[in-house]
Order: sequence, then structure tokens, then C-alpha cells
Amino acid sequence: MKFDQEFLKNQVFEDSLLTVNWYPGKGYLPSSAFRCTEYLKNGDVVIRIGAPEAHEVKIIAQFGNPDANGYCPWQDDPVYGIKDEAGVFTCVLPFGRTHTGSRSLKVYIDGTLVIWPYLPTAFGSNRIQNFIEIPDHDMAFSYIYNVPHGAVLSQRYHSTVTGREERCMIYTPPGFQKNNEPYPVLYLLHGGSDNETSWFTRNRVQDILDNLLAKGECVPFLVVAMNDMYTFGEDSAERSWNHVDGSTEAVLTKDLIPFIEDNYRVKADKWHRGIGGLSLGALQACDCGFRHPELFGNMMFLTSILYHEQYRNALGRPWEEALRHPEQIAENYRFIFCSATPQEDHFDYFKNDEKLMKEAGLEELMDGYVREAHDGRFTRWCSWRIGFRDMAKLIFRE
Repeated sequence: MKFDQEFLKNQVFEDSLLTVNWYPGKGYLPSSAFRCTEYLKNGDVVIRIGAPEAHEVKIIAQFGNPDANGYCPWQDDPVYGIKDEAGVFTCVLPFGRTHTGSRSLKVYIDGTLVIWPYLPTAFGSNRIQNFIEIPDHDMAFSYIYNVPHGAVLSQRYHSTVTGREERCMIYTPPGFQKNNEPYPVLYLLHGGSDNETSWFTRNRVQDILDNLLAKGECVPFLVVAMNDMYTFGEDSAERSWNHVDGSTEAVLTKDLIPFIEDNYRVKADKWHRGIGGLSLGALQACDCGFRHPELFGNMMFLTSILYHEQYRNALGRPWEEALRHPEQIAENYRFIFCSATPQEDHFDYFKNDEKLMKEAGLEELMDGYVREAHDGRFTRWCSWRIGFRDMAKLIFRE
């Protein structure tokens, strides 16, 4: 694979919600340790970590090599740095066609996991972590260009369910502040161990929508990504990502939707309201969407959503009863979108979803029922970006 220098100059390769302003010539570290990434034309990424007193630096990137069935394990083999006379360790992250897009990085200095301040940072795996964007021509639709940009806002609101001030992130399309038109709105639930910022740091929904809107390829709509890190109840031995207590759904329906409709210019009817999610968020979005056809006329799922042997919801799982009445599903929902990649650990469940929905007859009953399985070379984050892009082109169209 070859990448020209113009392609590698895209701001996506240095972008983060926390931007580093680097300064050369500081006495305590060589300048190469501040501007620490270099992208080579073959796709390899050189990462320099300044640690003069350290003996060893290693970097472990998220997602390893796919197995025979296409599944990618959660992390790759370590890459060890070579130390120079100035005390800078150079690590070369090798390019791989199945390792592109957003990759989390674990940086270890003498065996201690650290956050290197001169690499991009994002939230994931229940903590702040470093990450890096690996170049991929097929991901260029999610890069940063000179087009009209929407706004990304961090918004607090009061929850009557939790008794706390909760957070959400909101994308408003270009021009939203300048007109009086109401817009459709899509509510998003993040994956387990992520938070609401992940949709914008890792999935880059703001750039995907900016680019689509600049080409006239989608209807403008708001995105509201809620934080649901509080949904697992009190600390206990039974606390787990896959046993949710239903508070996500309660906060969304009782607090967040009314707040958005009271404070933002959105269309307040089910046909202009959608719910979606990825990974654990897709499972919860499935439950909430099927339980509340009076609220949502559009649904988007990036991974599996129906039967899952580990996932439990204290409010119950309504999909099985819903599939017994497919004609009612076709009447209640205008658009249902599903996508996944073989690299996901839930891909077998995704294929089983397809079987169940086909047996229910949704393909024949719904023009707005869309499924796509992505090329097996794409990581989860690449697949989730592709799915979001393809969904965005179709949702909220009359």
C-alpha cells in the first residue's frame, strides 16, 4: 500500500478533542519527542517517546491479526522502542490492511501503563487512552476537509432518574444557528467502556456528516450522543457491562428527549426521531426502540441486536415479541439499518439476527429495512464509520 504526502497531510492524523500545541527546543526533552508521530508512505507510523531515564518503552495497539473466521483479538503484539543517545525511544507501528482506522494505543514505560501527552487522546476502555489514526483510502470519507462544519457541543442536563447532572454531546449541522427550521434528531448510545465523546473522537460522526452534507448526500439532522456510563447500578460482585439495569432507557425517554425538544429546534414526532447504537449501545438501542414505537420511527444498529447469550436487560427484551408481529413492525418503523464486520466478536450474533429477521419477513414488508456486512478487512471502528455513513444517507428521507 502506498500513500502520497498530500493524503498524509490530512488533519485527521493529528486530530483530537485535546489538541497538543508542541514547542521545539525545550530543554527537558528533544523536539522529536513533542511532535512524536511520523507517517511513512507505506502506511507505517513512527512513534517517538522521550524517556531519558527509562530502560524500556513498548506500545500495544488495539486489535490484532484476524483468525481463520475473521475475528480480531482485542490487542496486537507489542512493539518495542529503540533508544537513541538523546533518550528518545523510536517505535514503528507496522501498517496492515486489517489494522487501519482508529487504533487505541497502550504505552508502557518500564512496565507502567502511561498516557503519552503528545499523542492524541480519547476516552475508551473505561479510561483516557492514547489512540492513532492509521491511513486508509477507504476511510477518507471520515477525514477533515475545507467544507462547512457543524458544531459539536457538550451539554449538561438534569436527570430525574439519577438525581444528577448528566452529559450528552450534540452535533448541529452547518447553518443550524442561522435559520429557524426544525431538524430531525438521532439519539446515539455508545459501546461498553466508552462514553458519549467516542462517537466524535473515534467514529468521527461530525466529519462524516459535514462531508455528506457538503455533497448533498444526506438530510441534515442533529445527533445527540448520551453518556450511559452510570447504567450498571451500584458497585457489587455482579456488576458487569452486559447486565444493564434499564436506567439508560429511563434517562433517555424521561429526561434527555424532553430536554432536547425543549431547548433545541428539533421535530418532535417519531418519524423525525431515531435511535441507534454500536456494540453494547446497539443492544440497548434495540430494546429501547422496540419498546417505544410511539417515540422512534427509525432505528440504526452497528453490530448485533437480538439474541445474545450474555446480555441481560432488567426491563426485558422486547424484540422476540415484536418479531411475532412483523406487519406491526413495518407499520411502526420507517427505517431499520443493521451493519457489522467479521472482525467483531458479535458477528455470529449479527448473522443470526439476519436469519431471524428474514424468517419474520421484514425484507418483504419494509422498503426501509437495510442490512450490510462489511469487508472482513475492516476493524470495528472502520465498520462502525462505514455503517454510520451509509445509514446517514438514507435516514429521515420521506
